[in-house]
Amino acid sequence: MCVIIDANVWHHIYAAPAPSRYAEVVKWIRDRRGYLVIGGSRYGGQLPGEAKALVKEWSRSGLARVVLQATVDDEEQAVRNLGLCRSDDEHIIALARVSGSRILCSDDQDLHADFGNSRLISSPRGKVHPGDRHDFVMKRCRGCS
Repeated sequence: MCVIIDANVWHHIYAAPAPSRYAEVVKWIRDRRGYLVIGGSRYGGQLPGEAKALVKEWSRSGLARVVLQATVDDEEQAVRNLGLCRSDDEHIIALARVSGSRILCSDDQDLHADFGNSRLISSPRGKVHPGDRHDFVMKRCRGCS
């Protein structure tokens, strides 16, 4: 299983200790029950320095998986061409589509709507963490391909 973390919540992820609503995600990754998925030119460019350092650490230790930049960038253009996104985060939708990740950590309500839009992400649909049943989502998600 894997998770995508939007740039707008990374400050919660690398905080020590992480706020309770994200502490479970960090523990889930560090306990090797799941991993972070990253990729694409826009994704890396949006991360603050502390997040980049943590991503590098997680990548080295096998807690993060990188999808080829060109693959995500090509899919981002395809998503943009659909004209269905409410958010400006086509790169996140593209990353989910090419990686198979169906769990997202984000505070962006428009991105939440996009991530749950079956015309953008399906089989299965995307789920946003934290939600009312986030633990259930993390345990049941089929995860990345």
